[in-house]
Amino acid sequence: MSSNSGTAASWSRTLVAVGVAGCLAAILTLGVVYVRSWGDAPQTPSHDAWVDQAHTSLDEVSSDVATVQLLLRLVDDGDVMSHYQRVVVLDSETAAGKVADHLSGEQPSQADGTTYADVTGVLSDAGDLLSSVRLAVIRQDTSQYQALERALTKMQDRLSKAEGEVPS
Repeated sequence: MSSNSGTAASWSRTLVAVGVAGCLAAILTLGVVYVRSWGDAPQTPSHDAWVDQAHTSLDEVSSDVATVQLLLRLVDDGDVMSHYQRVVVLDSETAAGKVADHLSGEQPSQADGTTYADVTGVLSDAGDLLSSVRLAVIRQDTSQYQALERALTKMQDRLSKAEGEVPS
């Protein structure tokens, strides 16, 4: 009996060791997958998926620009409180920035490289313009509003043109 209890104890130790080794292997594998995923290149969507994202991004940023443009018109009429002006321009600028960051974080196919540069360029310019509007609104520099309205109109045209140049 003592040899059977010794064998049982040996098997128990072996099973525990195998279990611990298996758990460590699983943890290390997950760690490697996590580190590898974290350090990999950006996601490369298919051509069709990237084109859809480009159209959606241009539409969303165009909407943000139109919102701020409308706000400036309403401010000229004296219909908007200054706190609300700040909220609208900040929200529009933030939303446009997130959209631009998301699209620019994608890795387009080689065939979409030129379109990628054009689209991300106009999205970046739109974000810069929205930042300028935010600065003027926060400073309550109403002397800049008409020029900014004209710039927003031109930006709408650029966004529309860029969307028309993205393949369907």
